Amino acid sequence: MFRRKIKMLIPLAAVLAASICLTAQQTKPPGSDHAKPPQEQRKALDDYTRAVSPHLPNEGLTTVHKKNYIDDYIFGKM
Repeated sequence: MFRRKIKMLIPLAAVLAASICLTAQQTKPPGSDHAKPPQEQRKALDDYTRAVSPHLPNEGLTTVHKKNYIDDYIFGKM
C-alpha cells in the first residue's frame, strides 16, 4: 500500500514541479515592463500637449506635504 502511494506521488510531484517552472518562465517580462506606444500615438499626444499648454493657467509651484517615507521616495524621483 505504501509503494502504491509513492508510485502515485512521484508523477504528481514531477507534474507540479514542471508546471511551476513553466509558470515562472511565462510571467517574466519580455525585456521591459511596459510596451512603448506606437510612434503615431506619441506624436499625436505631443501635438495635443503643445496645443493645450498655452491655454492652461500659469500657476506657481505647489508645496506638497509629505506624510510618510513613500512620499519621500516618490517626490524625490520627481
